[in-house]
Amino acid sequence: QPEIAAAGRELAERIAVAGLDDGDLRAGRWALEPDGTTRLVVDGTEVHVPLRGAHNARNAMLALLVARELEVPLASAAAGIGRMPAPSMRMAWEHVGEAVVINDAYNANPPSMRAAFDLVAAVGDGRQRVAVLGTMLELGPETARLHREVARDALAGPFDVVAGVGLFAEALGAEGGDDLRVVTADDAEALWPLLEPRLRPDSMILLKGSRGMRLERLVPHLTAWAAR
Repeated sequence: QPEIAAAGRELAERIAVAGLDDGDLRAGRWALEPDGTTRLVVDGTEVHVPLRGAHNARNAMLALLVARELEVPLASAAAGIGRMPAPSMRMAWEHVGEAVVINDAYNANPPSMRAAFDLVAAVGDGRQRVAVLGTMLELGPETARLHREVARDALAGPFDVVAGVGLFAEALGAEGGDDLRVVTADDAEALWPLLEPRLRPDSMILLKGSRGMRLERLVPHLTAWAAR
């Protein structure tokens, strides 16, 4: 972020910045693949980032910058990034029949919510886009306001259906009013019978919430639904 670099210049003798489109180290070209992973070209070297979303590509650029500063060859750093295993329930891409489930149910905060929305917007062309949102935990006294802001962003985004459980049930009710795209329930199990009739076989379904919401409980339901 520009403000971080600006603050750092007041404290450090030297600051180096990396980015996709600008910075001391930047990508000459970059593009999201159809599966949400990213291919970059940095100083003539192709880098495949197996973690999904542009935000993870930016993280990869930071890793490449650190490697450069430590005099690690760019080709070696690129190879290491390409071998990264995908963490469980962090932008995990699961095919269930014709549908795609993006299982990002390990953790959630406002920036990661918005990054997930951006990913679905970038790669979900031609599919029904569905967001299932669970409470963002441990946000402190601004919890209600932040849930309403993220709910507003989801409703302004690319989604054909926006479902919410926990605090997102209240936030979507407040922000969505009579919006027919909105489906809410207390928890994932109660949501499923309300959500299922809304789904199309070609859906791209984002599951995004904090660990305590256990949105992954929807995956067996989705798998059985897709197999019919």
